[in-house]
Amino acid sequence: MCDSVSGVFPHWGENLIVEEKIPTPAKILISEENMIIHNENNTDVFKMISIVGKRLKAVMVLLIILFLQQTVIANAQAPEFMINDVPVLVDAESNILYVSLLPDTEKSFKAIVTTKDSLTMQFALDNGSWHNAPQKFNIENWQDGNYTMRIKSGKKETVYTLVFSTLPFVNIDVSMTALRNAHDEDASMKIPAELRVIDPLARTAGTTDYRHHIATRIRGQHSSEFKKKPFGIELRDSAEETVDEHMFGLRNDDDWVLDAMWVDPARMRNRTMTDLWNSVSDLPYEKDNEYQANGSSGLFVEVFVKNKYYGLYCFTDKIDRKKLNLKKSQAGDDDTIIPRGLLYRGRKYNEATVLRSYDENASEDTLRWCDWLQEYPDDNNAVATWQPLKDFIDVVSDDPKVYHQLSEEYLEWLYPENLADYFLFVNAFYLKENTMKNYFLSFVNIKKQHRALFTLWDMDASFGRKGDSTPFFDDSTRYAFDETLTKRIGLTNRLMEDNTFHFKSILHDRWESVKNNQLSVSNVEKTLRTYAKLLTKSGAFAREQAKWGESAAPDLDAEIDQMVNWYARQWDMVEKKLKKYPRIYTLGDANNDGDVDVTDIAMIAAYILDGTIDGLTKTAADSNLDGIINVMDISTVAASILDE
Repeated sequence: MCDSVSGVFPHWGENLIVEEKIPTPAKILISEENMIIHNENNTDVFKMISIVGKRLKAVMVLLIILFLQQTVIANAQAPEFMINDVPVLVDAESNILYVSLLPDTEKSFKAIVTTKDSLTMQFALDNGSWHNAPQKFNIENWQDGNYTMRIKSGKKETVYTLVFSTLPFVNIDVSMTALRNAHDEDASMKIPAELRVIDPLARTAGTTDYRHHIATRIRGQHSSEFKKKPFGIELRDSAEETVDEHMFGLRNDDDWVLDAMWVDPARMRNRTMTDLWNSVSDLPYEKDNEYQANGSSGLFVEVFVKNKYYGLYCFTDKIDRKKLNLKKSQAGDDDTIIPRGLLYRGRKYNEATVLRSYDENASEDTLRWCDWLQEYPDDNNAVATWQPLKDFIDVVSDDPKVYHQLSEEYLEWLYPENLADYFLFVNAFYLKENTMKNYFLSFVNIKKQHRALFTLWDMDASFGRKGDSTPFFDDSTRYAFDETLTKRIGLTNRLMEDNTFHFKSILHDRWESVKNNQLSVSNVEKTLRTYAKLLTKSGAFAREQAKWGESAAPDLDAEIDQMVNWYARQWDMVEKKLKKYPRIYTLGDANNDGDVDVTDIAMIAAYILDGTIDGLTKTAADSNLDGIINVMDISTVAASILDE
């Protein structure tokens, strides 16, 4: 495998020369005549290849990448062994051994070294005596980073630095230069690679050492421009067909994201925000499995590229049809595709993405329309379906030219609690970047109803920092419910001004149900501190600082302190604003029929058993205001009935 490819592909003129050194890392040299590959001593290894053509297409780039990856060998032979039955990831070039430990590993532990049956190696910890495997070594404090291991195989002895972590490892065997070249040619182009996941918890296919063929690319509209690259990976078989797998115990899927988190100095804002969002805003309709939710799921990992350390990442699934349980498209009689579930993503600020108006003359023949992107269905341009979104904008717009009487049709077009959750998060965490950008709008089955669901994602610009990482912790001009947030979104601006369908009261009730639990200052701080402890204890954040110091917080605890203090002030502002609004629901009136009686108990019980039920008003069902609908709410409702 080639380690790197240097040089820039030419302007695709008549001819091309690529010179490759073997076995040293790959190097591309360009001329106007031929492509020659030879070894370090200029001895020809491969025949001269002359590529003639007026213009080489993207397929030529891919063929060159495949050729180099298949013909260039590694520059060092790495030993393969395990510590406590978990494979050790070996950076043979830098002589570093990376060891992934169980999350609850104490500072002092016994490391049992084993090798494959066919391997005969001797090991010595620091300057200790030599031992054959299997052998126990006492590690007094794995966090201090001062351990070395000497390995002897035959007559060769090598000294390695030992690096321990309590995060799993993800290694992608691919050339970064090949990835960059492919991205420059076509941002959607994926190139073949090999994936390795080392996880002591064996959460992928029941093994601590999961290996699979993949296709990968540099992803992100803007994040791809940063030094630290985010990756998209797709599991594939030998025939390049996609393959599903429960990666790290997450849902069964083929398509995954490695989020680089470059703009967030704390490297946890988006994960924390998504966790909080998922705890508050669930899917308001039936689920098919436990993995479905109104936001992504993920975990922190350390990523390597060709066994070289590359940084701290968040491994996540994607917001898509499967995640949101949108109904699949159907095949028509004439082999056409009939859309049912629809998924749209706002790409940037536009009158259409703020749900105010749209260009009547904009083409509807592609999967892009007025700065919206149709994410599902996305087979080809023939499935572009924009009329439902246009209808939705027409109904909810606050533009006087198209103003539509919404009160009577409110529940036909929206999920009130979902919209309230979206607006609460935008204000409580000052998500200016997510005000009609970095969010999804979906319809579960347009053939049966047209209620739109809001789904937040990509929330790095939160907790007092902008999208470019600039802090505004002490900026008094940015606060919850300021005009920038309330006026920016056509729909919520209208609902706040007109109080359509008692929207202010719905906001009040949603805040009351979460302010002392999921969104309490103490719970938000606990979530942040838990992640900070994970990243610091594992050593991952220190390695991230060493690798990408310019963008990582120099003091993670100090950054968390600022985030918590900033949110505490935001919480106070939201509380002062929303406590003025009256409650619309009666606590315990789960079916919202105006009476608290045994039918409400039955509805709450059905929800607890099934996880969903039509007609349930969650804010009313949560009768004890603890943020959870459970048997305690039944007890509270029963007590109120008896008291009457």
